[in-house]
Amino acid sequence: MGVNVESSSRRNRAYFQQSWNCFDAFMVFCLWASIVLQCFELRATWRTGEEEQKFWRQYGWLSVVRCPRPLILIRVFRAVLKLQLPPARVNAIFQRSTHQIYNVSVFLLFFMSLYGLLGVQFFGDELNYHCVAKSANESNLLKSDLAIPDSYCNPFAPETDNQCPKNMKCVRASTSIADEGSYASFEAFHISMFTVYQASSQEGWVFIMYRAMDCLAPWKGVVYFITMIFMLAWLVKNVFIAVLTETFAEIRVQFQQMWSPRIATDTDFSKIFQFDGTSWKLVPVHERKSRGLAPRFVEETLLKSTGFNIVIMLLVLANAITAAGQHFNHQRVRHDDFDGQIHMDGFYFAELGFTMVFNLEAAFKIWCLGWRTYWSRSLFKFELMLCIGTTLHCIPQLYRTELTYLAVMRIVRLIKASPMLEDFCFKIFGPGKKLGSLVLFTTCLLVITSTFSLQLFCFFQAFDEEFDRFETFPKAFMSMFQILTQKGWVAVMHDTMDVVDSAAVTTGVAIYFVFYHLFVTLIVLSLFVAVILDNLELDEDIKKLKQRDVSSACL
Repeated sequence: MGVNVESSSRRNRAYFQQSWNCFDAFMVFCLWASIVLQCFELRATWRTGEEEQKFWRQYGWLSVVRCPRPLILIRVFRAVLKLQLPPARVNAIFQRSTHQIYNVSVFLLFFMSLYGLLGVQFFGDELNYHCVAKSANESNLLKSDLAIPDSYCNPFAPETDNQCPKNMKCVRASTSIADEGSYASFEAFHISMFTVYQASSQEGWVFIMYRAMDCLAPWKGVVYFITMIFMLAWLVKNVFIAVLTETFAEIRVQFQQMWSPRIATDTDFSKIFQFDGTSWKLVPVHERKSRGLAPRFVEETLLKSTGFNIVIMLLVLANAITAAGQHFNHQRVRHDDFDGQIHMDGFYFAELGFTMVFNLEAAFKIWCLGWRTYWSRSLFKFELMLCIGTTLHCIPQLYRTELTYLAVMRIVRLIKASPMLEDFCFKIFGPGKKLGSLVLFTTCLLVITSTFSLQLFCFFQAFDEEFDRFETFPKAFMSMFQILTQKGWVAVMHDTMDVVDSAAVTTGVAIYFVFYHLFVTLIVLSLFVAVILDNLELDEDIKKLKQRDVSSACL
């Protein structure tokens, strides 16, 4: 028995020596903890309304136990990413890359601290002077005492009487009077850092600058905020993008062995020189040996001719111009619904004509190239999909449905009109493995953070019934996606901070959203730029030769 216990303990120690096993055990623990919590919550829902509300206010914060559960999606990357490099080499690569990111993070923190200290020295607590009614009690100001709209003022300026209306005076208001931008202040260093980060994100920074210009000398606000936007919003963020681009390129060269062998180049862009009797032409490989039923001279003189391609491009352009001139007639649609008949206009017959022409084009290409050769090209697959979809779209009962999108997508074919534009688009979107992996990573990140935020803030509705930003998963997903787009992210953060009165909880909410915004704007979005720039660079073999030349020169 002692031997069994000893062997069992050894196996347990060996199990927890691997980090992934520890992660799986932690996920199992969170799963059982959330099940136990769910039992208590179900019991609370059986009570009356007041008792249930009291339970959520006192114990709703226990939903934090469910927060780590979305991290189970990390196992997706564990299944997809399988390292084939020696561990020592992997550690060296990550240490070098982490060191570069650490340096640029310190660079960002330095400038934020610098402008945080300058904000405390420049403004301090002087940004809380408001125009209030002369009859207001200065020790107990109310929102009804403020001017409409709320106006800031400088009590030490000689033109103080001109800043406020005649029936108002300029007094210092306490920060408990919450207004838009009430969290923006320079009273203390940590509050100043928070304000600096909000302003450096270029979200509502002009309102903070105007507030500083109203309360103090105007030149202070202009100089401070203009230089801060230049240094933090432009310089530091571009440095982040440059460092991450270089780091990504270095990691990708080193990790080339871990990716699957390169797939043969797409047949759309595999071309060879071929002599047609008069001149040499660069033609796709699949066009070298056609297996269609059409005679050889038809394919050579018509299908591969420049005139045929120009005519097709002009037809696509004419179809785009015709579609652009169409407008939706709501009155006619209501009339059709009323009498049960469908009345077609001239645009329908124009669409019918274009559809017949493009269907004949697809049939002609299949006749010349053969089905296998035709189907081997992704561009022809796209054209065939448009032909099938637009043919269904011409059915009168399906004319005003979502199939209209396929007719509009014909304009994408105009990319073939410019070989340079076609090559440029292929370089950006062509190797879909890198860009697709990054899109998958961003989607998983949004799902994880949305579920995490849903469990973290769902009980806030017990304090404010109108707060619904994280009521359901779709709303939480839209809130986190809004922060990712950097459009109105400060409003999401302020709305969440306004729900609770606890200073500790408010500070935690601010830290959570600031770190999430910092990560998605400086890391995730910069990775997209790095991937696109890497696609526009030279091939991997040339990169290796360049790197070897640099390393040999250094030695």
